[in-house]
Amino acid sequence: MKHSVLSITLLISPSWLSASEAKIRDGEYLSEKYIAAVTATKSARKAFKLGDLPMYIVRTEGVNKVFSLVTNFHEGAAEFALKPNGEVFVSPGSGYESSGKPELKIVDAEHLVTTWPGSAPSRYRYVDSAEKWVTNQMLKGTYRDKNGRTVAFYRDGRTNLFGKEVSCSMGLDFVREEAVDYMMCGEVSYGVRIEEGTLALFRSEPARFSYAAKPFFIGRRVSS
Repeated sequence: MKHSVLSITLLISPSWLSASEAKIRDGEYLSEKYIAAVTATKSARKAFKLGDLPMYIVRTEGVNKVFSLVTNFHEGAAEFALKPNGEVFVSPGSGYESSGKPELKIVDAEHLVTTWPGSAPSRYRYVDSAEKWVTNQMLKGTYRDKNGRTVAFYRDGRTNLFGKEVSCSMGLDFVREEAVDYMMCGEVSYGVRIEEGTLALFRSEPARFSYAAKPFFIGRRVSS
C-alpha cells in the first residue's frame, strides 16, 4: 500500500500561536455526532455504525501538542503536532486518508472542528476518557430485577455487581461484530442491552466468541 503524507491546514487564533501557551486539554475528544448517537440510542454499537471518525487523542510531548486521529477506537489514521512557533508538523499518513488537505480548527480548549475534502465539518468535544464517558452515558444508575438483585454503575467508574465492587467499562471497538453491546469487568465480558431504563446482561460464551441468547439479569433503573 502506498503511504501518503497528510497535509493539515490549522486555523489558530493569535492566542494559539504557541503550543506552550495553548490551553487545549490532553485527553480524548469524541465526535459530536457520535456523542449525540450514544445519548439517543444508549448503544455504542449503534452509534459506531454512523461511520464518522469517532475520536481524537491529544497529548503533550515536550513543548508540542500532538493530535492523533482514531478511526475505530483501536487504530490510528493520522498524527500531527502543533509546535511552539505555531507550525504544524504532520507525520506520514497510513494510507487511510485522502491526499487532499483537511482543515482543523481549534474552537476552544474543549472543542475541535475538522473538515475533510468533500465532507461536511465534523465537531469534536473533550470527554477526557471515551470509555468512561460512554459508560456513564449508557449505564449510570442503579438497576434492580424482580428477585431483588441489584447492579449499580457510579460516575467515577466503580460498579457494584450483585454486591461485589468491580471496575467495568463499555467496549467501544469491534462492536460491529456483536449482536449486543458489551462491557468488560476486569477479565470478564458481559453482553449489554439497555432500552427505556431496563438493563439486560448476557453471559459470555467464549466457545462461540459471542454472548448467550437470553439474559441472566433484567433490571429496571431505580435511581440515577
